[in-house]
Amino acid sequence: MLEEIFALEAVALYVRENDGYYAAVREQPMGLRASLQVVVAGPVSSQQQAGEFTLMPLLLGLRAVGALAWRPDALGRDAATAVCAQVAIAVARSMAIEAAGRLQATREAERLRVALTDSLTHELRTPLTAIRAAASTLRGDGNLDEELRNELHAVIDEEAERLDLLIGEAVEMAELDSRPVTVNLQPQVVRHLLEQAVEASAKNLARHRVVLDVEDDDQPLWMDAHLLGRVLRHLLENAAAHTPPGTEVRLRASRVEDRLLLVVEDNGPGIDARDLPHIFERFYRGKRKRPGSKGSGMGLAIVRSLLTAHHGGIEAQSEQGRGASFSLWVPLVEQDPDTESF
Repeated sequence: MLEEIFALEAVALYVRENDGYYAAVREQPMGLRASLQVVVAGPVSSQQQAGEFTLMPLLLGLRAVGALAWRPDALGRDAATAVCAQVAIAVARSMAIEAAGRLQATREAERLRVALTDSLTHELRTPLTAIRAAASTLRGDGNLDEELRNELHAVIDEEAERLDLLIGEAVEMAELDSRPVTVNLQPQVVRHLLEQAVEASAKNLARHRVVLDVEDDDQPLWMDAHLLGRVLRHLLENAAAHTPPGTEVRLRASRVEDRLLLVVEDNGPGIDARDLPHIFERFYRGKRKRPGSKGSGMGLAIVRSLLTAHHGGIEAQSEQGRGASFSLWVPLVEQDPDTESF
């Protein structure tokens, strides 16, 4: 920008705070960066020369925040001083915005860490208490009949599975926060995707009727079947956990304009209208949670994060007593995109 405004051949900028060097130079002159560092580190002074370049410190008050170099020496002293003052202000503002962003990110990370810790602490205690109580009874009472002994073993098994789910979701959430999700597009038949998700959730869906409704199920589409499989398993297991045994869970797939639309529906008790706007928020459990509900409040937040990575989205619709419907979509890619990821 400066080289265009003032018809300069080359401009170089050194920023002290991040040791950053930025140059619009066709041929990189030897030692220019070092010369700029010397200007910043040395006593405050005005113009200096480094070969064909004119150098000046960028001052905020008496503090040098960086240095500027240009070629040829076409700026008068007053113009050079004014330009360097404006660049110094811009550098300081940029550094302040960057620092504020880092601070905000740190605060958000800390807030999420505290929320995750609090949620897990609360959720982990319930199954642990049940496991310890059942194990203590089995260990301490040798006169239990076979039926009660089997019930206590079932409690231990069920609550251990619940612990495994909580820990798995916590690890999944932490992974999503710690690194970007890579989307690997491969050809996949949609019906196969749904069948695999149902098979992976078979234990949770054992007491439900599962119905698949797929349009154009022979034509492969390019998608990340692993990511979408994770999304569908979360939604299927969520439906199984929040609907009574014997109810129906339906998966529908269709092509709508430039989207692949997938819908997971149930005919259970539905979602309270006051909870519906918040169900994709992390750790949200619902103001009127169904008795016996064992959700962690992380599953739907994970679903939204995975779909966002796949350039998709999700929304929920529900009426109390008439079930819930989760509609999710990703871009409709019918040909090889010739890329490894989005």
